[in-house]
Amino acid sequence: MKKRIVGFVIGLLLSVSSVYGAQAPVVIPNGTGAQFRTNTNNALGALISNNSGASAPSTTYAYMFWVDTSTTPPTIRMRNGANTAWVAIGTINDTGPIFYAANSSLLNGFASSQSPIANQIPVLDSSGNYPANAAFPNGITVPTQTTGDNTTKAANDIFVNQSISASHTWSSIPYASGNFSTGSSMTWTVDSGDVQINEYYVIGKVLHWTLWISQSTIGGTLSSRLIVNLPSGTSVSKVGYFGLMFYDNNGTGGTGVVYAPSVGAGYIYLFKGMGAPNYTSSSNAFSVMFSIDLDIQ
Repeated sequence: MKKRIVGFVIGLLLSVSSVYGAQAPVVIPNGTGAQFRTNTNNALGALISNNSGASAPSTTYAYMFWVDTSTTPPTIRMRNGANTAWVAIGTINDTGPIFYAANSSLLNGFASSQSPIANQIPVLDSSGNYPANAAFPNGITVPTQTTGDNTTKAANDIFVNQSISASHTWSSIPYASGNFSTGSSMTWTVDSGDVQINEYYVIGKVLHWTLWISQSTIGGTLSSRLIVNLPSGTSVSKVGYFGLMFYDNNGTGGTGVVYAPSVGAGYIYLFKGMGAPNYTSSSNAFSVMFSIDLDIQ
């Protein structure tokens, strides 16, 4: 008896595995063992192949699937809830993207009769593009495709403004003598003509800052720290070393470090080196340059 059952199951699986497309009733009628196996295999083949065939199944149920092979490519259809009609869901492409929606206008985020929905990213259409009237969250755009420029390939991709397209604008920091200090008895005199570059731009929470001061003056009681104020309205959000600075201190050049001393500080420190050696007295003979990225609040 056990051998007969095992043989029946193996025969059933082998028969079903060879079925590539079928339609058959899923209600199995009474019959002999062979008839029962045949009817069961046919029903399973129909289920496995989604009732594929060139014509609709003769027996239908609400929400059943049918792969209509009379179309090229084949169309996936589903019976409606009332079991009164077939609804086309999409098509199957065996050689490329496997599925295309039947009504891509609905997948674009809104129907053709609707307006774009603010702050909702629509889905790509069947050509891999975003709809022309799609609405995107703030800061995200679909650039206009222009032949030959560097946005040609990106024209169908969304990206954050100012992060890829290099559309940032450098802003100059207005000169103020108070932007340059020491916090000690040492003096650092920076005249307006000494500032060659003091510019920045902000992307998200990152400050990109370039400073070049030429022929300033250091005097008083010498110490190891110079202080430069950040652009108005910004403050650091992390403590630590954020880059290198290059200096010429009375004819002696070297590489120092830029340091953010505390969270919320609106300034940074300039040290001549990790050991924080003192600066040298310099009359119109101290120059410094850095270009750094700072995490800001």
